[in-house]
Amino acid sequence: MRLSLPDAQGCFSLGLFLLTVLALVLAAAFPDLRHDDLFKTLAQAIVITGLINLAAGFYFGASKAAERRPGPGDPPPPATADPLPESPALQQGHGL
Repeated sequence: MRLSLPDAQGCFSLGLFLLTVLALVLAAAFPDLRHDDLFKTLAQAIVITGLINLAAGFYFGASKAAERRPGPGDPPPPATADPLPESPALQQGHGL
């Protein structure tokens, strides 16, 4: 199975996930940061945003998976009727 590159939503979700992991790793690696109010505020904002994005990503990912894109071996989609048939004047060769 070949994986394709993520679209813009996927890149955004991946970036927020990595930012969340970075904030948690920094908190674990440098215990002094846990007492800094600015770091606590930024880490909470990043983690909460990441969790909301995770839930939204699951929702949008599930709806995208339901769409089926035709593959190279699939038959072409059925032809649909022309939604705007030509007017009788155009059929007779007259311009508008």
